[in-house]
Amino acid sequence: MEKPSRKIYPDYYAVIEEPIDLMTIKANVENDKYNSTEELVKDFNLMFNNCRQYNEEGSLIYSDANQLQKVMNEKLKDMGGDPALKLKQKK
Repeated sequence: MEKPSRKIYPDYYAVIEEPIDLMTIKANVENDKYNSTEELVKDFNLMFNNCRQYNEEGSLIYSDANQLQKVMNEKLKDMGGDPALKLKQKK
């Protein structure tokens, strides 16, 4: 939901170039910061990729990122979303 604490996880900010979290995405939606669905999807994919980059493969957070991204892509498909909006998952 929120970016890791800088005090507790200072290495996160050394590893992750563009931190983003659900609270930031929510605020961006509420403040009409996204001009397209593509911009919104890009931020979600950035968040999922950050989770996988920082956390070990097989960890709960890594697995959750995969599952949430899969659900998002399925919802986009159900809504007739452009497959080009789906960015490849980094492994």
